Amino acid sequence: MAVPVPVPPVVFRDMLVACGYRQSAEDEDNWAMVKPDAEHPVLIVPKDGEVVSITVMMSILDKLKMDNATYFRLIAQVQGGAPPTATDAVPIPPA
Repeated sequence: MAVPVPVPPVVFRDMLVACGYRQSAEDEDNWAMVKPDAEHPVLIVPKDGEVVSITVMMSILDKLKMDNATYFRLIAQVQGGAPPTATDAVPIPPA
């Protein structure tokens, strides 16, 4: 069974955009991703490093209750073309 692997910060950010989040702010180290109607409406994604740390990544995926299949589908979507838009949002199935 495949398990999520760390991806570059911009890919992870774009995956959150595909889930309906939008970037609301940023500083030199982080992006603030917002989705007002979500259970966790604000997620902080670090911009530094070649990949997002597995600890940070898994914490965010757990908050989203995202299964592995959804993660891989979204990562493939993000890496396969232009960054997703809010109209491309993929619903996250309930756990």
